[in-house]
Amino acid sequence: MASVDVLVVGYARDIDGGWEANSTATLISDGRRRILADPGLDAEVLQRGLRRRGLATGEITDVFLTHYHLDHLLNVGLFPHARISCGQYTLHGARGLSHHGAPYGPDLEVLPTPGHTPDHASLLVSTPEGLVAVAGDVIWYPAESLEEACSLPDPYAHDRRLLQESRMLLWKKAAVIVPGHGPAFSP
Repeated sequence: MASVDVLVVGYARDIDGGWEANSTATLISDGRRRILADPGLDAEVLQRGLRRRGLATGEITDVFLTHYHLDHLLNVGLFPHARISCGQYTLHGARGLSHHGAPYGPDLEVLPTPGHTPDHASLLVSTPEGLVAVAGDVIWYPAESLEEACSLPDPYAHDRRLLQESRMLLWKKAAVIVPGHGPAFSP
């Protein structure tokens, strides 16, 4: 079974004339691979999180992107030798292949969770503690109830109805949710 470790707790906030954000960066280890989900945009903070765990960027074998917003993917260039996976494909160098929802094996599943963006995907990880959902921006922040999770604002939502369906799906499946911009929580 895999383990899940939040390297960087993300944040998102409005500032005068715009926003300031960095995604939650999550390390998944399954004994063969070290998968970094949503490496974010603050390279210094990410590298500090890796160093605290005794890791260098070259030890990351795979990067998973929940979606293609800059606050989630800008640091992907720190991992030039890693395989990059998203909702449908795995890229290694210039070669891309469909992964059919299972780029990492049986303990990790890529689940389409559209709504925030049309091609948003979450990563479901089987751990000894239960199923962990790396949710990306389907759920930005921790919530205490499904109703609260479904009422969380998303000013960038592509399709509000699909977003609600994706939120409900993750809420029902996961023992722990790692949101896109906050600490992990149990629904």
